[in-house]
Amino acid sequence: MFTKHIQAYLSSLALAVLLAGLSNCGGPPVSSQMDARNAPDRVQIAIDALDPEGGKPIVTLTDVSLVRHLYTTVGGLSPMPQNRACTQELGPSYTLTFLQGGKTLATATAQRYGCGLVSLAGEKQDRRANQDFWSQLDQAIYQATPVARPQQLALLQTLQLDQPPQTAQITSVETVQRLYQAILALPRVPQSGSCWPQPLHEYQLVFHTADQTIPSILDKRCNTISLEGYYRSRGGTFVMNAQFKHLFEQTLAAASFVPARPDRLTLNLEPYRGITRLSTIADARLRQQLYTKIFALPAGKAQPNCPSGEDKLAGKGKFYVLSFTQWDLPVLVNVDAYEGSCRVLSLDADQGMGS
Repeated sequence: MFTKHIQAYLSSLALAVLLAGLSNCGGPPVSSQMDARNAPDRVQIAIDALDPEGGKPIVTLTDVSLVRHLYTTVGGLSPMPQNRACTQELGPSYTLTFLQGGKTLATATAQRYGCGLVSLAGEKQDRRANQDFWSQLDQAIYQATPVARPQQLALLQTLQLDQPPQTAQITSVETVQRLYQAILALPRVPQSGSCWPQPLHEYQLVFHTADQTIPSILDKRCNTISLEGYYRSRGGTFVMNAQFKHLFEQTLAAASFVPARPDRLTLNLEPYRGITRLSTIADARLRQQLYTKIFALPAGKAQPNCPSGEDKLAGKGKFYVLSFTQWDLPVLVNVDAYEGSCRVLSLDADQGMGS
């Protein structure tokens, strides 16, 4: 019995020493106390991106050198100054759990908004994240996220908003994976990048795996291409180089573009009074007729006072939002329409098309 008490005491003492090392900002960093007994061999990162549908994805980094580098960086963060004013906007947050085998060594939460607080379990005072921490965290998430194996690629070409776009599909697995791997080989855009994306993208892509769709946007103004893996596969925004642009041109040359034919239409109906309804139009003929009709409408400026104040007071009028997709490509999305004492349909905030 006495032996068990001694073992429990030593375990508690070891944990207290570790937490004291993490919280003692004026003392040596965590790295100076690491040895084979208390150094983590992996870190689990839970990501809260404020997306209730996506949940909180968790990735696990097992690259020991990266894990311990991040662990050391967390332990060396400076304390947050007392009474510091922080903005109240929300943003992504992360929970980092450092592990050795099945044992938890330390848990930290990091807020990528406001003052950038980092809180360590067992500490009363928060710490302040720095750019080195965020860069290492981004690298950890990227390396911990698996590489996808796409089988097909869908491409969308849009030259003008008021003209029907063109679509193409590539089914050569070799061609698709070559382009996908070439994107991942590009350098990622630094967090300090300040280029403002163009509003209309000439090319949009969707890589398809057996169980995932991976959207991609090519932005000529910023010279970038993105991958949105939703933490199920690697993602990010990458800087294009001459070699990649040449490969992309070769990929386009092998594709056969034809006018888009949407294979899905969702319709959101929101009356001034009544129940909002979201539905999917399964009738392929009706879907194509609506799509064709939109581009046949005369272009013009939105009518003033539409919807009118009278419609609002009377509670009459209906708002519609239509979204057409093909192969998960955004062929024509967020088309806003209003029907009441006036009628208007707009493809974006600056363009109205009357009916």
